[in-house]
Amino acid sequence: MLEFNSRYTKLSNRGLDDGGLYDTFTPEQLIDNLMVYWAPGSITSSMRIYTEAFRKQHRGLRINEHSTSVPTWVMQAKHELLAQPINNLKYSNMVGYTTMDVGGHFLAFEMPEAYAADVVKAVKAFMKFHDTRTEL
Repeated sequence: MLEFNSRYTKLSNRGLDDGGLYDTFTPEQLIDNLMVYWAPGSITSSMRIYTEAFRKQHRGLRINEHSTSVPTWVMQAKHELLAQPINNLKYSNMVGYTTMDVGGHFLAFEMPEAYAADVVKAVKAFMKFHDTRTEL
């Protein structure tokens, strides 16, 4: 699990002896995160979303080719390994987009204050979107 914290925070961490873990996290944060999954035995269920998203059957649905009018906000971390290009044709109601100069896949864990501030901005944008809508 620590390998995922290292690699998905910043891919270049793979070449470091300590995986660059302490560049982003304190030892206490890493132990806390391990315990969240280890104590209740929930690592397998937490990995299910990844397993299902990358299954051949899921990709066969070509879901990314279908547009959605659901209001959308994107926060893109610089080192996110699973980043998708923003498709304005897919997201016709893109209400906001934040590009971070740092961070990786575990952005909420890596930078909780910045993440929370962006969530607040997104919620305000969603509320404004719905306040100005005139159709059902």
